[in-house]
Amino acid sequence: MEVSRMTFVDLFKATIACGGIAFLAYSYPVISQALIIGALGIVWLSYARKAIATAKGK
Repeated sequence: MEVSRMTFVDLFKATIACGGIAFLAYSYPVISQALIIGALGIVWLSYARKAIATAKGK
């Protein structure tokens, strides 16, 4: 089994990405809220579809 380790470069890239996302979310709150709600809605619909298919026995 291969163990994955985070390097300093990976940590730096993740920090920059999260900081950039946070900056955009605070700079454009209406757009970011709409995008976050839309993404969560898509995830919810995906799980709901799987749950319904499982309940039907497919």
